Amino acid sequence: GDQANYTGLAKAYQTYLLQKGDLKKQEDTFEMKLDFFGADSKKWFIYDVVVPMTTVEQMGDILQDLSENGIKNILPVYFGWQ
Repeated sequence: GDQANYTGLAKAYQTYLLQKGDLKKQEDTFEMKLDFFGADSKKWFIYDVVVPMTTVEQMGDILQDLSENGIKNILPVYFGWQ
């Protein structure tokens, strides 16, 4: 059928594990989702150049600052780290 792909298989297996009791549904308890961009690329003549954005250290500092100011349960997502 239309779900005969990797995503359909993963969802079916997840449902199976939930019904069997081997997997418990987790409720999201995050107050905030925060996206960080480690680097991006841009065209420079005929090359792609990596443009640094947020370092892991900077991300840690930001998360610590938010935590110290009362914002807990943050879901950080770090893009462009490869």
